[in-house]
Amino acid sequence: MTETLLRSLIIVILVLPTQIVAQDLDRGIDAYHAGDGPAALAELEPLANKGDAEAQAYVANIYRQGLGGAPIDLDAAVDWYRKAASQGEAGAQAILGAMYEKGVGVSQDFSQALLWYHKAADQGVAAAQSNLGTMYENGLGVEQDYDQALSWYRKAADQEDAIAQYNVGVIYEKGLGVPQDFDEAMTWYRQAADQGYDGALNNLGAMYELGKGVQQDFEHALLLYQIAVEMGNSAAQQNFDRFERSNSPSLLPSNTQINSVQEFVKQYGGEERSSLAAVAFLKRHRDAWMDSNSEYASCAEEVSAEALLSWADLFWTKGEADEMSVPQFMDRVIIQLCDHPLYVE
Repeated sequence: MTETLLRSLIIVILVLPTQIVAQDLDRGIDAYHAGDGPAALAELEPLANKGDAEAQAYVANIYRQGLGGAPIDLDAAVDWYRKAASQGEAGAQAILGAMYEKGVGVSQDFSQALLWYHKAADQGVAAAQSNLGTMYENGLGVEQDYDQALSWYRKAADQEDAIAQYNVGVIYEKGLGVPQDFDEAMTWYRQAADQGYDGALNNLGAMYELGKGVQQDFEHALLLYQIAVEMGNSAAQQNFDRFERSNSPSLLPSNTQINSVQEFVKQYGGEERSSLAAVAFLKRHRDAWMDSNSEYASCAEEVSAEALLSWADLFWTKGEADEMSVPQFMDRVIIQLCDHPLYVE
C-alpha cells in the first residue's frame, strides 16, 4: 500500500464520523424546530451521551418543555443543562442560572444562579446579562448594587434586549444609583416599546400622563395603556381603569378631532408619537367598523392595524386623503381586501 493511499484512508476514517455526527445533529435540530420532540430525541440523545454539548442543550430543552409529546422531566433537563454548561455551552449556562433563580427542577439557590449567569453573561448572552442586572438590583444572593445592575442592564440593552432596555429606563426614572433623568428614561422605554414590550408601553403611558420627560398628553397616555392592556399587562389595565375614572370626558381621546385620513397622518405620523398611537387609533376604528359591518367581521379581524397604517400613508402620498373620512377609508380598504385579498385599488 502506497504512502499516498494510506494517508487518504486515514483522512476518510477521520472525516466520515464527523460528517455523520453533523448530519445527525442537523436532523435532530430540524426535528426540534419542527416541534417533534420524540424524533429530535432519537437523533440528539445518542450524541448527547457521547458528550456533544450542543446536543446536550437541545435534549435538556426538550425535557424541560415536554416538546411535541416528549415527556416533561425536569430532573433530566437539569442534568443535561449542567453537562452542557460545564462544557461552556452559553445558552445552557443561562437557562441553568434561571432554573436556580426560580427554583425550577432544583432547590432555589441564588448563589448557583449568579454563578451560571456570570458564566453566560461573560460569553455575551444578553438574557443572562439582563438577569444578572435584576439580581444586583434586588440584592438576590448578592449585596444590592445599582451600579452593577445598570452595568449589566446596559450590556444587554446594547444587544437590543427589550427587558433590559425597560429596566435601564426604570433605573433612570426612579434615580436608582444615578441622578433621576426622565429624558433618559423615556429614551430607553421607547426602545423597549418599539420591540413590543408591554411593560415599557405601560410606563411610557404613565410618563405621558404625568408629563415626566415629555409634554403631558392624556390622549397618548390612554392609547399606550390600551395597547399594553391588549397585550395582557395587568398594571396597564389598572392604569387605564383609574385614568377613565379620574379624568373628565373632555380629557379623554375624541375621535371627532380627526375627520379625514390626511388629519390622521398629520397627527400620528411624526416620530414623537412613533406609530403606536396610530395603530391603537386605527384598531379602535377597525373594531367599531366591524360592529356596523358584521358580514365582514371575521375577515376584517385579520386586517392588522399596522396594515391599515401603511394604506393611510399610501393614500396620503397619492393625494387622496384630503376628503376621505376615516369610515370611508375603512370601507375602501377593508371591503376590498376582503373581497379581493390580492389587490386594493
